[in-house]
Amino acid sequence: RVVTARNVDSPALSSIVRSTDLFSGDVQASRHGPAGALYVLLGDCTGHGLTAAIAALPAADIFHAMVGKGFSAPQIVDGINRKLNEVLPVGMFMAAQLVVIHRDLQHVTVCNCGMPDIYILDGHNGGIKHRARSGGLPLGIAPREDESAGFYRASPSRSAIACCSRAMVSSKLET
Repeated sequence: RVVTARNVDSPALSSIVRSTDLFSGDVQASRHGPAGALYVLLGDCTGHGLTAAIAALPAADIFHAMVGKGFSAPQIVDGINRKLNEVLPVGMFMAAQLVVIHRDLQHVTVCNCGMPDIYILDGHNGGIKHRARSGGLPLGIAPREDESAGFYRASPSRSAIACCSRAMVSSKLET
């Protein structure tokens, strides 16, 4: 609840978060930037419970602060990565997806760092228009050498964007 308290309440944004622990490393954060773009961060931190939450809280704080100040998507991902790399013990990290829906609704920017594919779905038939595979390391493992790694731009007119964590994929595979 602490992580999601500052999120945007929008009919255009739908999410399902079903953590098995009261404290978890699942991050779902959203905020409008100063220019009106909608930024959404989905993160999955290593570990479970309170241990994983140690990474979730600073990631959400940095996300909200940087979006509010108008930083670009690559700068936000780099800021979260630098902080997690600095404060987390070796072996802890956060796989993440960042989606930016620009105000004009003519294009989106997505970044996938160690998470399952992000899908841009056709709004008419539900088919896959674009798939953004992971193109960067999860955040906090190492300094980012290529700020553009994992970033894609797409034209999503009449589309839906679907993001999910590895926990959802694992859960689906087990059923």
